[in-house]
Amino acid sequence: MVQSALAGLGRVAEEDQKVASLSRASRAHQDADGLHDTLRADVNRLLTGEPVGSTAESQAAIEQDLTNYRTSLGILTGTTLPAALAPDLERLIAQERDYMLAAEQLAATPVPDRASVPQSLTMFNRLFGALTAPLAAFTDRLAALQEQANAKSGRANQAAERRVVAAAVVAVLILLALMRLLTRMTLRLAQHEVQREVATTLQRSLLPTELPSHPGARCGARYLPTSAGVEVGGDWYDAFVLPGGDLGLAMGDVTGHDVQAASVMGKLRSALRAYALEGHRPGEVLTRVNQFATLLHPNVMATCVYAVYAADRRTLAWANAGHLPPLLIAPDGTVQYLEADAPQPPIGVLPEFEYVAADQLLPPGARLLLFTDGLIERREADIEDGMDALAAAVRTAPAGIEGLCDHVLDVCLPDGKADDDVALLVLATEVRAVQSAPGLVEHPAGQGPAVRSTARR
Repeated sequence: MVQSALAGLGRVAEEDQKVASLSRASRAHQDADGLHDTLRADVNRLLTGEPVGSTAESQAAIEQDLTNYRTSLGILTGTTLPAALAPDLERLIAQERDYMLAAEQLAATPVPDRASVPQSLTMFNRLFGALTAPLAAFTDRLAALQEQANAKSGRANQAAERRVVAAAVVAVLILLALMRLLTRMTLRLAQHEVQREVATTLQRSLLPTELPSHPGARCGARYLPTSAGVEVGGDWYDAFVLPGGDLGLAMGDVTGHDVQAASVMGKLRSALRAYALEGHRPGEVLTRVNQFATLLHPNVMATCVYAVYAADRRTLAWANAGHLPPLLIAPDGTVQYLEADAPQPPIGVLPEFEYVAADQLLPPGARLLLFTDGLIERREADIEDGMDALAAAVRTAPAGIEGLCDHVLDVCLPDGKADDDVALLVLATEVRAVQSAPGLVEHPAGQGPAVRSTARR
């Protein structure tokens, strides 16, 4: 993966060099083309004496034109260009030098009398006219080659960016796995029950106990703590109404499963909500959360997805920081994972990274499922298999939010036990917008998003 990323960067440098050479050649050729016209005007002024001016001034202007012309041709011939251009370039420069020589000779000899001027101008203007079409044709060829080079450079940059980000994500995932393994190995057996109780209590206090009731949308959630020792505290979710009336949704997973992870989770949740309530778009919110986490917890990493649903436009804008993609269930039962054009790193990996948001239309009656990796990740299976299994499960889920949540947990965790924390957050768009104003709705006992016991039946 690393070698592939390095090879991609080398390809980018090669293509950028070609673009730079063509740009330099184009500028030099444009300068020469302009001097082609300027030199003719100055020679005509010398021979005709119009507008009235001294011969010495006209001759000096021609000498300056010739000096600039030679400089432009020197740059053009000194630039590395595609081999296919060499024959045409040699012929063009030979014509330009003949044209310059004729101008130089006219400027160096005494000005002919008026009877001889027309003949001298006719011969000179013939050389000028013979250059016009080749100059234009060469301009078009350079422009076409530069456009092709720019396109190749753009594709090389995009490919290299994907490889570098993929290599970084793989490295981060490996590091996350190692950190989790080390955390589990260093836990002391005597602290299991105490720390688990502390972490569970802390997480109960940090997760929302009520979800917003919003015109045009309804929310549901589930949280299932891991059944393995003290490993509690990393997963979280949030849902809230923004000042403009849109609905904000967040799902995240902090590295680690202990009291510290639960504490960091609470800080990230509060920071994300604060930045969201300031009115920033999802990409900017995650960018600010990333800077916040890097400053206060430089050794902590977290994945997170933040989305904003505008019920009046039925559009969802979301940004993803290394988290599993949200799953969209259309009214007709088709499913789709909302994946960004390019993967973006988890929170805390790249301090200066700027996250980018994407947009999706949510039709009436659609449901959106946000979840953490504990729902689908198994030690003995590939995570892609888990994502496929989740997509198959939601296709057979009953209508409604609560039915979807329970069905997903029953299918993905049939024994009611999880190796990792599991968090679910569901958004359902209304077929018809409700009339009540946004607010909060309390969940009935045992049905809300608070921590759910491992024995769900």
